[in-house]
Amino acid sequence: EMQFLSCYDIDVFEYPFSNYYFYKNHRVVNVIPTSGSYSYCRVSPSLPPGLSISSSCIISGTPTEVSDSRNYLIYAVGEEGNTLGLINLGVSECSNLVTIRVRGDGYPQDNSWKLHRGRTTSNNIQSCYDFPVTNDYYYFDFCLSEAIYTFQAYDSYGWMEC
Repeated sequence: EMQFLSCYDIDVFEYPFSNYYFYKNHRVVNVIPTSGSYSYCRVSPSLPPGLSISSSCIISGTPTEVSDSRNYLIYAVGEEGNTLGLINLGVSECSNLVTIRVRGDGYPQDNSWKLHRGRTTSNNIQSCYDFPVTNDYYYFDFCLSEAIYTFQAYDSYGWMEC
């Protein structure tokens, strides 16, 4: 296990979310840092088998083994110098994976979504306010039991593309 030591002030970088849950044998669409440009990136401990982190700190791959959720420390070198980030991720099995693709506009802070159990919007089971992408597609994976669900994408100005 690698440990990082720095004698300088270190900025912190982040991913769109602090916790990620991936599914065994299902491709992970790129998890990209929210800001900055990086030329070197290391993670400790190593990511679960099948996942990798690029020199620009993009996490991708297809996890091949189930792994408990845990914290990963990420050390990066970028335009602004050295930075550290922390991400928590785990891999689980899922026999009924549903993937929804939504295109966010140029104002991610205005975009949101909700997942409801049933045909109405009265039983919210999961939601997200503020998309992690701008003018691009984002993929949401849900491991759901067999039932009817309603997915609601929303743009506070009414211009959401689904």
